[in-house]
Amino acid sequence: MGLVSGRVSQLGHGLRGPLASGMHWCEGARLGARLVFWSASRLTRVDGALRALSLWNALVRGGSSGILVG
Repeated sequence: MGLVSGRVSQLGHGLRGPLASGMHWCEGARLGARLVFWSASRLTRVDGALRALSLWNALVRGGSSGILVG
C-alpha cells in the first residue's frame, strides 16, 4: 500500500510541475489513480480477449482435426 501511495504521490508532484502548475497535488493523485485503474482494466480486457481467441483457435483446430481423423 505504501508503494502505491508513494507512486501516486510522485505522479502528483510531477504533474504539479511545468505541465500543470495550478493543479493541486490531490487532483494530480486522483488523476494518477484514475489512469492506473483505466490502464489496468484495459490490460485485463485485452488479456481476456486474447485468452478467448486462443481457446477458440484450440477448439477450431481440435474440431477440424477430429473431423479429418474421423
